[in-house]
Amino acid sequence: MSDRRLASDLVAILARVYRVPDTDPVWRWAESHVYLDNQQAVGRAGYYDSAKTPWNRRMQECDSDPSVSEVIVAKSSRSGVTEAAFNIIRRAPLQDPGHLLYMLQNRAKVRSTVKRRIIPTLRRVCPGLFTGDPDDVGLSTISLMNMELHFWGSGSESPFTEIAYKRIFLDEFDDLEQGDEETTADLARSRQRDVPGSKLYLFGKCKRKRGHLWNEYVGGTQEKFLQPCPRCNAYFEMHEGGFRWQHLADLAGGFNVDDLIGGTRYQCPACKHEIAEGHKAAMVAASQWHPTPRHEAERPPHLFFQNPEREGQDIYPYPFPGRVSLRVTDFYALHEKLSWGHLAQLLIEGELNPHRLRHFIINHTGRGYDEAEASIEENEITRCIGGKADPNDPAIIHGIRYSRGEIPVDPVMVAVTGDVQEYGIKFVVTAWELDGTCWVIDWGSVTRWREFEEQLLRGYPLQSEPTRFIRQTFGAGLIDSRFREDEVFTFVLQNRYRIFPSKGVGGNHSIALVAPTAKRFLKVGKKVQVYHYNDKRAKDILYKEKIKQRQTPRLYLPHDIDADFIAELTAEKFVTGKDKFGATVQHWIKVGPENDLGDCLKKSFLVWHLMKDKLALAAAKKAADKENTEPIPASLKP
Repeated sequence: MSDRRLASDLVAILARVYRVPDTDPVWRWAESHVYLDNQQAVGRAGYYDSAKTPWNRRMQECDSDPSVSEVIVAKSSRSGVTEAAFNIIRRAPLQDPGHLLYMLQNRAKVRSTVKRRIIPTLRRVCPGLFTGDPDDVGLSTISLMNMELHFWGSGSESPFTEIAYKRIFLDEFDDLEQGDEETTADLARSRQRDVPGSKLYLFGKCKRKRGHLWNEYVGGTQEKFLQPCPRCNAYFEMHEGGFRWQHLADLAGGFNVDDLIGGTRYQCPACKHEIAEGHKAAMVAASQWHPTPRHEAERPPHLFFQNPEREGQDIYPYPFPGRVSLRVTDFYALHEKLSWGHLAQLLIEGELNPHRLRHFIINHTGRGYDEAEASIEENEITRCIGGKADPNDPAIIHGIRYSRGEIPVDPVMVAVTGDVQEYGIKFVVTAWELDGTCWVIDWGSVTRWREFEEQLLRGYPLQSEPTRFIRQTFGAGLIDSRFREDEVFTFVLQNRYRIFPSKGVGGNHSIALVAPTAKRFLKVGKKVQVYHYNDKRAKDILYKEKIKQRQTPRLYLPHDIDADFIAELTAEKFVTGKDKFGATVQHWIKVGPENDLGDCLKKSFLVWHLMKDKLALAAAKKAADKENTEPIPASLKP
C-alpha cells in the first residue's frame, strides 16, 4: 500500500472516530446529503425532500429513539417508505455503525435494488469508508471500514445463522417466505437479542388481514397519520368511506371520468364539510401521528403481554414494549396520479369487480384484505397457466407455455400424490424447481392399484429434450389413507415407501404443517410411517397463497387444462363462522361435487416441504462435485 493511500485511510478512520454525532433526525440529514439521480428517482432527480412524504419522518426518527426497538409499517404502494428505509441504511455507517441486513422477496430484485439505489448513494455520502478493494463492494455484501451491509433474497436461513445485526430490514414482509413454526421476523429477533440498541424494521403492503404483517402491526402502537379539517380543525384519519362523488353522477347514474377526477371531495367526519382536493397539501403538511387508543386497538390472538389495569370489565392489552407500528395510506398521497378523484375511480371499478376491490385495498389502504369469505374463481385458475402475460403489465410473461404430459423445465423432483376413492384413485403429477416453483404435469384417475403403480413408474418427456423421460423421484409422494387404510398400507409397503400414506387433521391441531407418526399395521404386524398434516394450512398454501395471491415461488398449469380439473380446483370456499363455544373460526368448505384433484395438489406442496432441504443439499453437493471435477485449462497446467 502506498504512503499516500495509507495516509488517506488513516485520515478517514480518525475522522470517523472523532466525529461529533449528528443530532438531526435521519430525514433532515438526508435532505442535505442524499442526492437521488434519475436512476433512483426517475423524473424527480434532486436531494431527498421529506415534504413530499412527510409521514415517513416518523419512521426515520425512530432510528435514533432508544425506546424503540421495532418499527412495523403497513404501507400503500406509492408511499416512499422503502426510500425512508434506505436513508437509515445510508446514514448508519456515518453516525451509528453496526452490521445490517436487508431482505426482499427474491434475489434478483435485491441485486437490482443494491446496484441502482444503494451503492451509488453510499459512495456519495460516505466515500471515505470504502476500503478501495473492488471485492468489498458486491451486490450481496458491502464491506466498509467499520461495518458490513448484507442483502439477501427470501427463503434462506443463512443470514440468520452467521452474524448478529444491529439493524435488520425486512421489505415486503408478506411476500417473504415464512417458516411453519417461526416467521422471518422471529428469526431476525433471534439474531438481535444480545445486540445493544438493535432495530428491526418490517414493512410492506399488508396482503391479508390476520396475515403475517397484520399480526406484527396489531402488536404495536397502531399509529395513524391524522389530517386536520381546514374548516373546523378537527383531526381525522382519511379512508375510502369519506369520498364524495355522488353529486357528479349523470341522470343514468354514470360518471364522466374527467368530472370524477376533478370534482371528488372528502367529507370531514366532524363538521361534515366537503373538502376540495386543493386543500390536501396543506392538510398533509399539518398532519400528526397518533397511536390508536388501547380500547380501540386490535390485537393479535397470540398477544399475552397484558397489564393488570382494568377499564370497566375488560383488560386491554398494551402493545409489545418498544414496537412502533404505523399505517400509511394513499388517501393523503401527494402524487398527481393518486388524487381523491383517481382513487374514487378505482373504488367505483372495485365495486363492480371483486378482484379490483382486493387490489385497491391491498395497494392503497395500508390494511390487509379481509378474506372473511372467498371462493376460488375460474379466472384465478386460468391465470396460473404458464406463458401468460401479467394482467397489470402485458410485457411481463410468467412461466413457460407447455402442454399436459410434458415437463417444461429440468426439475429437481417429480412428485406424485394420490387421493383414494371408494372405487378408484385420483392422482396429480408435479415437477419442481430448486426454488420451489411448481409445474403441474398431469392428473387423472385409475381403478386398480396395479394401474396406480404403473403411474408411479411412468416417465414424462422434457419439453427441451423430448427423448429424455423423467419419472417420479423415489419417496416424493403422499397418498391419502383415510379410506381403505389396509389397502393403502399394503401398497406402500410393497413399493418400499416410493409413496407415503398421509392423513389430514382438521380443527385447531398442534401440527404446524406436516409431521411423521408411526401406526401399527395389525395385518402384517409392522409399524407404518404415516404423515399427518394440517389440512387447513395445506389448503391455505394452495388456494390462497398460490392461486388467489399468486405468491412466489409460483404454481404453473399447462395451457390445455380441462374443465374437470378446473371444476375440482374451484370446489372449495373459505368461510368465517363460530364454533360450538362461540369463538370465531375460519375454515374451508366443499361447495362443488368433487374436490379430489385439489386434495392431491395440496399434498404436492406437503411433499415439497418434506423434500426441499434434502434436495438443496443434493444440489449443492452436485455443484461442488462438478466444480472439483472440471478439467484444468491447458493455459493453467504447469
